[in-house]
Amino acid sequence: MTRAFLAIVCAPLALRAMTAGQSRPDFSGAWTFNAALTGPSDLGGAGTGPQITWPTTLEITQTQARIDVQGSTPQQLTQTLAYPLDGSETTIRSPGDITTRAVAVWEGDRLVVTSKRSFTGPQGDVTFDLKEAYSLVNGNLAIDRTETQAGKSTTRTVVYSTGSFGRHAVAPRPNRQAAAGPIPRLPDGRPNLEGFWTGDSSASWSVEAHQAGFGLAGGDGVIVDPPDGRVPYQPWATAERERRRHDLYNDPEPHCFPSGIPRQMAVGMPYQIFQLDSHVVILYEYVHARRVITMNRPHTSTNVRFWQGDSVGRWDGGTLVVDSNHFTNKTWLDMDGNFYSENGHVVERFTMPDKNTIQYRATIEDANVFTRPWTIQFLLQRETGQGYQIFESACHEDNKDLDHVKAAFEKGIK
Repeated sequence: MTRAFLAIVCAPLALRAMTAGQSRPDFSGAWTFNAALTGPSDLGGAGTGPQITWPTTLEITQTQARIDVQGSTPQQLTQTLAYPLDGSETTIRSPGDITTRAVAVWEGDRLVVTSKRSFTGPQGDVTFDLKEAYSLVNGNLAIDRTETQAGKSTTRTVVYSTGSFGRHAVAPRPNRQAAAGPIPRLPDGRPNLEGFWTGDSSASWSVEAHQAGFGLAGGDGVIVDPPDGRVPYQPWATAERERRRHDLYNDPEPHCFPSGIPRQMAVGMPYQIFQLDSHVVILYEYVHARRVITMNRPHTSTNVRFWQGDSVGRWDGGTLVVDSNHFTNKTWLDMDGNFYSENGHVVERFTMPDKNTIQYRATIEDANVFTRPWTIQFLLQRETGQGYQIFESACHEDNKDLDHVKAAFEKGIK
């Protein structure tokens, strides 16, 4: 769990409380991190700093007495916290023995939250103070945040918006509710898949239906076959999946490796599709990953294994069919320990029911791991925000989250 994630989520954000007849600003709803409006500082580049990762989305529910805030990070960590709005101190204990003591007070139209965070990491005890001021600026949520640790203070203004700004939203965004219109087509009549897309599912947390847990947000499953919604593992593979569930530290994705297929399609960060007669190219925002799908050719004969596999495509009527193999045996399918071996075989189908939607369907088979092939399905939603772009997602091997996750598991948090 990252420090900024707790710092942001731990603050009361929905502001509809009435005091002395005065109406407070209302911050209820879904907010998306806006890197374009978030200025640089000594806390690091857009979205990250030396100790922090900003939540990419915030979903806020408010009553007069309290506020519920759900935040999600790029690493798919999600937490919901509740805070009183009467100015009293609240104490929150989070996974990893993180303790937060916070007080929220109104200063005019700004909500100012002062808090102290403490936890024990691999290098010993860590404590730092935060002061955060929340306000509405031109329809955006602006958070002026000052962190003080070991006598040194750093300040940054972080901006969240209600539109689509390169991050996965916690709820359908308004620009996705407009009439989609007819399917765009190329001169040869085939659907034109080009554009920016985001996998609209919780599949990166787990392909099966799952409850919330440490590092895992609750969500519906995406398995449509078999009907019970469970991965059809062989007995030894069931035991291996259980072992991985208690070994989140070794999930390759937080180590900044490509997520693999089909996980990369549901990672919660957008991607851009380019479509040619000879190739289809997908550029992913997360870790600068990319896929080059070569059309109408056989698979490579090499024994080299790839994180994203060797992908070849063909058209089946109006559906793009992508066949991938030659995977590495290090791939995880999600944060719940699901996996296949280097003999995994994935067949993806991209079908456009309307202009702004792709129905994504992937069938996975591996005779070494599963008792039968199985299939997942979810939607890819077009990002239609004006001037939309994918941002730089910096990820490197010195990821500060990893030691924190490892320390939590070593303390017995499963």
